[in-house]
Amino acid sequence: EVEDEERYRVRFISECAKIPEDMSFFFENGLNFVLPTDKYASEYARLCRDEGVNRFWGYDFRCDAEGCDDGYFLREAERGFDSGCTLTLFVLQDDKFVGEVLLYYFNYLGGAECAVRLLPEFMGRGLGTEVLWALIKAASDMGLKELYATVDPDNLPSVKLFEKKFEKQKTDGKNLKFLLKM
Repeated sequence: EVEDEERYRVRFISECAKIPEDMSFFFENGLNFVLPTDKYASEYARLCRDEGVNRFWGYDFRCDAEGCDDGYFLREAERGFDSGCTLTLFVLQDDKFVGEVLLYYFNYLGGAECAVRLLPEFMGRGLGTEVLWALIKAASDMGLKELYATVDPDNLPSVKLFEKKFEKQKTDGKNLKFLLKM
């Protein structure tokens, strides 16, 4: 109840807001997912600035961050988590930064959209598949029941990646939609 008024304030808390601030995941294949940290800020900035990697990403941070320092991208990832909207996890392989996974657009019903982004030197070696499988496991461990993905149909590696485990749902006229019920 708002003091001295006849109204109430309602706060919706997404699944992301329920995630512990010290979350990390360790997998048998040497992959780890960790919350963003300064240790990998320059590698993360390189990922975010890479034109080839981001060609199909859907949003180019460079538009809002022309001339920014490497820490900008890290701060944006942290801001998304602090607001309860986006969970960015750095993907490490044997303590080396290789990319990121995201959970976002939480639907308050146990579902979230997901995305995978790898540095160019780690693409085309099957690592994306391992990362996606690990993301599915991590999402399930967090209590999520559904994952969604939106993929540009021209992004053939991502289309093939999500077709391995997700069901193709529909298109929105521009993108392919995928769903995985866990």
